[in-house]
Amino acid sequence: MVGKLEEGKRREQEEETLRKNLINNLSHDLRTPLTVLSGHIYALDKQPLPEEAHESVQLMKTKISDLDHLIDHLLSYNLLSSGRYAMSARAQDILRIVRVSAAAWYPIWEKSELEIDINLPDGPLIWEVDEQAFRRILDNLFQNLNRYASSGKYVGIATVQRNGHAALLIADRGPGFNAETPSKGAGLGLTIVDLIMKQMKLVLDIDTSETGTSIYIYPANYS
Repeated sequence: MVGKLEEGKRREQEEETLRKNLINNLSHDLRTPLTVLSGHIYALDKQPLPEEAHESVQLMKTKISDLDHLIDHLLSYNLLSSGRYAMSARAQDILRIVRVSAAAWYPIWEKSELEIDINLPDGPLIWEVDEQAFRRILDNLFQNLNRYASSGKYVGIATVQRNGHAALLIADRGPGFNAETPSKGAGLGLTIVDLIMKQMKLVLDIDTSETGTSIYIYPANYS
């Protein structure tokens, strides 16, 4: 019995290693044809095209962008789940990082005609974080908001009290996480956010309904 259990565990470990290697290799192999396709579509978009053809090109650009994000998510998930996602947390002002990230997303939100409500204090909010990883969290959350909650025409970023301590709030007025949408994915982006946050000892609280979603982020030692 012990021998069978050990053999089963060994096979599980081998299968897990094989799966991770497969994802890693497949993700890298997809990059080359994706880059070639992107280049040709970019060149095609510069040509004088009928309106219907132009719409098709824009759709292809959107889908290639989605695929590129999915590949990026797969690679990140593979690194995080195997403990190989390098981070170096240090004390720093997370509001500065939030402002820089929000500024990058501002024109995208404007294009989606969102009401942008940013209410952050002048003083710093110091947490122990890895800046690149924290920006990755924000980008994933902002991307999800723009993709799935833009119908609510609102994005709110603020600091609020949560469990008696200062927390970062990202809010929308979309249909909520439980709503079915044509572009709804498998939730890999949020899974990556959760893995990164656990590694940096951050907490992610989500309140969601058909009238909107509020996401709260704060250090785990606050909970």
